Amino acid sequence: MVTFAGMKDTMNMSIIWVVLIVLGAFCQTVLAVSSNFIASPELGDEDWTNAVNWDNGVPNSRTDAGIANSVRIGAATSAATNRLRVGWGSLAEYSPTGLLTVEGDLTVHHSIVLGSDGDGANGTMVVEAGATVDNLSMASSGKFSVGANGIAELFVSGTIKSDSMEITNWESFGSIGTVHVLPGGVVDLAGRLTVDFGFGTGSLIISPGGSLSTGENWGGWLDTWELSGAIRAMPGASLVVTNHAMNSGRTYTAVGFVESDFNEDGDVDGADFLAWQRGTEYPGYAYKSEGDANNDYFIDGLDLEIWKIQFGGETGIVTVVTPVPETATGLLAIGALVTTIGCGFRPRSCLGI
Repeated sequence: MVTFAGMKDTMNMSIIWVVLIVLGAFCQTVLAVSSNFIASPELGDEDWTNAVNWDNGVPNSRTDAGIANSVRIGAATSAATNRLRVGWGSLAEYSPTGLLTVEGDLTVHHSIVLGSDGDGANGTMVVEAGATVDNLSMASSGKFSVGANGIAELFVSGTIKSDSMEITNWESFGSIGTVHVLPGGVVDLAGRLTVDFGFGTGSLIISPGGSLSTGENWGGWLDTWELSGAIRAMPGASLVVTNHAMNSGRTYTAVGFVESDFNEDGDVDGADFLAWQRGTEYPGYAYKSEGDANNDYFIDGLDLEIWKIQFGGETGIVTVVTPVPETATGLLAIGALVTTIGCGFRPRSCLGI
């Protein structure tokens, strides 16, 4: 005879078994992330997909990857990992120096660290044209650290998406981090960017044709890093800073010296100003020869400000302040106010000529 108490005990045991099964599955998922894979091409080649290069098989979205020596993700490859460390002091038995070249697609589910944990930990990542590194869509952290108690460089000709980026890590003594956004390179940060903050030395260098966008001006520090030169254009180019309308973030691009040489005679002078002035009389689709310095196919005040800075061969910073859109007669009207900063070392840009 089955009593109520017996039925109650059976139900309790069933509930316990269900809980144990769920906990077991959860623990299996979490513990899987703790596995660490080390790539050492001394064992095989540079191919990410070659299991011989790893100590426990090719990484996946639930396993971490540590890179020693050189590893390459080919153009036709879609790779994934949980945490990624390139150049890691803990890999001294292999090599604390790591290089990862991405030609295909890489999805990271937690975070990326270049040059991590200790002296001699040097990490370099190269994101080639057409490649994508996604540290945002699936990432629980989305932090991208360039220089964390080590030395690191990031070269971007493709696309990087991340929640945040720090160049270098805040608490890293003596670490050095440099990010080069090359022509065609795009870095899209949903959150904050920190450069040269804390005890390390960081630099963000933008080349003409490259861009980095950040979702916030954390603590107002971007202004400091722009003025100090921690955020700058490559030599011979001018940094263009565009303030966002919908958040406190900014987009960094650059224009080369030759961008204001509208008549392409080898210098930037009054003849180029006249070309810009004539171009403003014909609004619409425009070309460089008509006064379009920033290649947006329009001739406006921004092109004039770029000419002012580059007049006589100077370089500097152009800031585009975009106000928050306001609704008028059912349409969003977006204006742009162009200003320049740093006139102390670029006198021509302050003369209104």
